[in-house]
Amino acid sequence: MDGDLRSRTISTPHDYGIVALAGLVLGLLTILNDFGLDLAVVAYRELTESQMAQLHVLAVVVGSAAVALSCAAAFVLAHPLGAPELPAVTAALSTVLFVASLRTVAIGRLKKEFRFARLAVAETVASLSTSAYTIVLALAGLQYGALVLGQVVGQMLLTVVVLSWVPPRFAWPRLTALRGVLTFSRAILVGRLAWYVQTRSDVAVIGTLLGGPALGIYSMADSLARLPVEKIGALLSQVTPAFMATHQGDRDALKRLTLTLTETLALSMLPIAAGMLLLAPACVGPLLGSRWLDIIAPLQVLAFAATVDAVGAVFFRFSS
Repeated sequence: MDGDLRSRTISTPHDYGIVALAGLVLGLLTILNDFGLDLAVVAYRELTESQMAQLHVLAVVVGSAAVALSCAAAFVLAHPLGAPELPAVTAALSTVLFVASLRTVAIGRLKKEFRFARLAVAETVASLSTSAYTIVLALAGLQYGALVLGQVVGQMLLTVVVLSWVPPRFAWPRLTALRGVLTFSRAILVGRLAWYVQTRSDVAVIGTLLGGPALGIYSMADSLARLPVEKIGALLSQVTPAFMATHQGDRDALKRLTLTLTETLALSMLPIAAGMLLLAPACVGPLLGSRWLDIIAPLQVLAFAATVDAVGAVFFRFSS
C-alpha cells in the first residue's frame, strides 16, 4: 500500500525532466518578465503614485509578451530536445508569467516599506497550497500535469494575496517619466540574464544530449541539494535589497552586511551538505521510491556544490 501510494505521488524521472525543460524556457522568460522593475521600485525611494501605476501597466504588458514568447519557444525546441510534451506543459506554465507580472510592482512596494512579514505569509500560503494541490492531482493520476498545475495554482494564490494588500493602480506608461527607472532596471536585467546563463546551462546541455529521464534524475538531485540555499537565500533576498537601498551611501554598513551574509550562508550550508552526503543512501529509497535511487551520487556531489554557491548567492540571488 505504501509503495503504491508513493509511486503515484512521486513523478517519474521522465515527468520531472519534461517539467525541468519547460522550466528552463520559463526561467529565462521570467527574468525578462519583471524587467528588474521590482528592484527598481525598491531602489527609487521617491517614485510617485502615478509612476507606480505606469510601472504596473508596463509590467503587465511585458508579462503578456513573455507568455507569447514562451509558447513559441516551446514549439521550436520540442523537436530538437526530443520532448513532444514540452509545448503543452510550457503553455500551461506560461500562465504563471502573466500572473507574476500582476504582482511585480506590489511586491516591490512591500519590500520598500519593509513589510517582510506579509511577504513571508503570502509565500508560505502559496508554497503549502502548491504542495497540497500537487499531491491531490498526483493521486488523481495526472503525472507531470500535477507538477504543472500545482505551480500555477500556487502562483495565482500568491498574486491574489499580495494584491489584496497592495491594490494595483493603472496608468499608461510615459517613457519620459520612467526614463531613470528603466535605465536602472535594464542594468538589473543584464545582470540577471548573465547569472541565469551561468547557473542553468547545465540543464540545457543534459536535456539536449542525454534526454528527459537523465535530466529528471539530475534535476531532482539538484533541486534537493539546493533546497536549503534557495530557502535561506530567498529569505535574505527579501530583506537585503531594501536595506542596501536605505544605506546605499554608507559603505561601512554595506561591507558589514556583505561579510555577515557570506559567513552565515557558508557556515550554515556546510553541515547540511555533510548530512546529505551521509544520509542520502539510506533516505532516498524510502522517501522517493526505487525509481529515484540513481539520484544518490549526484545528490551527494551537488550538496557540496550548493555550499560553494551559497556564498555567490549574496551577489547573484539578491538580484533575483
